[in-house]
Parts: sequence; C-alpha cells; structure tokens
Amino acid sequence: MKIQFIWCGNMGKVILQSFINSGYKQSDITVSKRDMEKMKKLKKEYKINFWINPNADIIILAVKPQQLETVDFSPFAKKALLFSILAGTPIQKLKKVSKLTNIIRSMPNIPISVSRWIIGYTESGTIDAKKMKVIKNAFAKSAIMIKVKNEDQIDQISTLSGSWPAYFYYLTEIMQRQAEKFGFTQAEAELIAKETFIGAAKVLDQSWQSAAQLRQNVTSKKWTTQAALETMKKKGIEKIVQEGMKAAYKRAKELSL
Repeated sequence: MKIQFIWCGNMGKVILQSFINSGYKQSDITVSKRDMEKMKKLKKEYKINFWINPNADIIILAVKPQQLETVDFSPFAKKALLFSILAGTPIQKLKKVSKLTNIIRSMPNIPISVSRWIIGYTESGTIDAKKMKVIKNAFAKSAIMIKVKNEDQIDQISTLSGSWPAYFYYLTEIMQRQAEKFGFTQAEAELIAKETFIGAAKVLDQSWQSAAQLRQNVTSKKWTTQAALETMKKKGIEKIVQEGMKAAYKRAKELSL
C-alpha cells in the first residue's frame, strides 16, 4: 500500500510519524512539499522519498485550507483514497477540487503532538476496507478515532476537541495572572498555573471517577473551593462557556460554506 503526503507541516509530520511508528515502510511513503529546504530536512529526519507517486493508494492531504486549490491532483488514480485534515473544508469542495470520490474528512486536535488526540471523521464514496485498516493501524497507538454521523458533527467536534485546548490554555492564563496579582513572581505564577492544570488532568486521566465526581471530592463544604465555584456559577460561567462554543460552532459553519 503506497502512501502519499501532500505537504507536511507540523500536524502532517505527526501523522507521518504515526505511520512510521505503526511499522509502515518508509520506502512506501512519499511526500510532496514546495519548500526545498524543508523537504531536505524531512528527508534526513524521516528517511522518506520526495516526489508525487501516481500509484498512491492513500493520499494524506495536509495543506492549509486556503492552499487547497493550488494542489494538482491530476497525477493520482481516481480510485485513490483521500484523507483530509483540512479544517472548514467540506467533502463537496474536496471532491470538486480533487476530482476524487473516495474521501475521508477528518478533524484532529492539538494534542496530536503528544499522542493523545481525538480524530472525528466522516466518509464519502467507496472506502476500501484494506485502506481504512492502514489508516486505523497508523493511529491505533496515538489517537481515538470517532466516526461521526455527518459533516455537521465534524464542525461540532471542531468546536469541542478542536477548540477546547485553547479554552484550557486561557484558563491557565487567568490563573497565572491572578497568582501574579497575589504577589507571586511571573515565573512562580506560571509554574503554579501550569503544574496545577497538568496535575488535575493527570488525575482525571488515571481515575475511574467522572470529572463531576472528582470536582465534588475536592469541594469541601464552606471552604475555599466551594466559595469560588458558587461565585463562578452566580456569574454565569456555564452560560458564558456555552455561548463561546456556540460562537465557535457558528464560525465553523461559516467557514464550511
């Protein structure tokens, strides 16, 4: 099975590494990239070929959405499977530009870089079982793949797992700023915020209890945590977060037009 990467940026490189880690032969992987210097670095690092393979069975489309129409798909066979990671790019547009009919549209999220990521995906056309197995094997050790019902859910999962890391980082920023207001140095405040969030995430990852139960466990009555949470609820934090996600979803729909 031959794999063709069309361009290979940060996310593309992680996917490339996933294929290699799964035991896929580097000699069966080719990459096309415009920047010659970056191509040389990739070739040295990953020991793969750089050219367009017209016999590619699977095409990993890893360009930026605005660069899609600059890609030449004419060398590829019509039976090739196109696996797209382009945000806000519906299958209809992918079909129109690529002239291919067998397409998987996916939405990975940023924890891809630490092998803890969610991939929402949907299919169109005839998806060969062997090709799909190759893709699932590549991601088996580093990702959870969720087949969604339709493209609307791709936009929804983009709003959730795609955008939530930014919300998480924003909350970390808020904690850090408050720590500085309390009088901690910038370095101390950054350490407090970062380690608190990382520690909480690890507990959630390793616990059999739900997030709601863990929250209750650390919320002693009439103590500091309860006072903070009650204030946040009164200020409407849940509504604020929900409105933010609705705005993200609305924007995702606009980008898909």
